[in-house]
Amino acid sequence: MVATTSPPIAEPPIPRITTRRGRVKCSGSGQSRPSARAARACRGRSAISRQKPLGSKRSRTAGSSSMRRLSLVLSRRTAPRRDTLPCSRSVHDAIRRDEAPPRGRAQGSDHPARTRMPRRADAARCEGAGVSTDHRGSALVTGSSGFVGRPRGRRGGRARGGGGGRPPAPPRGPAAPPPRGGGEYLADIRDLEATRAIVAEAQPEVVFHLAAQASVPVSMRDPATDVLTNVLGSVHVAQAAAEAGARRIVFFSTGGALHGAPRSLPANEDSPLAPDSVYGASKIAAEHELGALCRHHGIELSVLRPGNIYGPGQDAAGESGVVAIFSSRMLVGEPVTIFGDGSQQRDYVYVDDVVEAALLAAEREPAVCAIGTGVGVSTQRIFDTLAELTGYGRPPVYAGERPGDHAAIYLDASRARAVWGWTPRTSLEEGMARTVEWFRAQR
Repeated sequence: MVATTSPPIAEPPIPRITTRRGRVKCSGSGQSRPSARAARACRGRSAISRQKPLGSKRSRTAGSSSMRRLSLVLSRRTAPRRDTLPCSRSVHDAIRRDEAPPRGRAQGSDHPARTRMPRRADAARCEGAGVSTDHRGSALVTGSSGFVGRPRGRRGGRARGGGGGRPPAPPRGPAAPPPRGGGEYLADIRDLEATRAIVAEAQPEVVFHLAAQASVPVSMRDPATDVLTNVLGSVHVAQAAAEAGARRIVFFSTGGALHGAPRSLPANEDSPLAPDSVYGASKIAAEHELGALCRHHGIELSVLRPGNIYGPGQDAAGESGVVAIFSSRMLVGEPVTIFGDGSQQRDYVYVDDVVEAALLAAEREPAVCAIGTGVGVSTQRIFDTLAELTGYGRPPVYAGERPGDHAAIYLDASRARAVWGWTPRTSLEEGMARTVEWFRAQR
């Protein structure tokens, strides 16, 4: 599918703006869409507090996973409410408060064809996130069919092997607008008009932009698709968000692929940018494009640069996600391959903790923040810990290092702690135990 190119970004002429059911439209022939500032002012949203959270109603979700598709989840409340947001395993779930698990429990898998994972009694909570919202409080999540954004109900499916992990091709043609009250819809973010149609109808205050081509090996084999998805797709999302009057964009970048082989560790936001993969370069380019467009349109921008995210529901059939791949193979007694000698170190951060960081990024001061534990963990340690948890008795198969694999990369999250009040809550051992439990429940 060939993405349409976007028209040049220019300050729109002053349109005659009217409102209808809380939305903004332009009247008169030849009028362009209003700017984000004008749209917010027309809806009376110019003084929205940063302390207002994202509420939601229950909404139906459907569709399958695709890194190149745009799955949009509109979350909207119809009356003010104060509550506490429980930490969930996806951005989608965390902003849908009416489907939150009860206090002290974590929501398990509810895939209809799988065994439900037992509830846990030690789930972390997103403390401090309980604040008021109103009928205009809405959020839109791109990439809600991916690992971090995907609703927990679709975290079942095939946990390993074959073509079960390969998503269908992106949809073609215009996307249907979302219904009132919220829902999930599929479109290709490389298609500007399809993206515009959905975002214009959703009218979100906050856009969580997670949709991406997220594989380093794929980016090297097919750089054009990587750039079209990660750079052009991000531009389309920003354009659509500006035209819809969004207040803030929360962008998921990368922390592990931006710095190449860092000269000093842990790496932070000021470390030199030296990507040696197309994926890392496209994420840097997307950060700059989003920054320019957000400044131009008066939109706040927060950027997360996470380390290696892992946890229940991660795809074990892909080329990344070592915890998921090792867990799924160990549980069925298959050989496990370690590329290199096992000494390579990465920063593994649990998915619940990343979701909490995203919520804080939406509500607190806009910033660019590394999201990690500050600890480098070797691949060999991951193997040994998972082997003990699964009862796996075979040694690993050591293979040659892959191009672009560096000795170590881990992140300093001091800025996230200072600006957003974020710290990782889940230890590596606890996170891996939960991940193994989830994969065991999928068998």
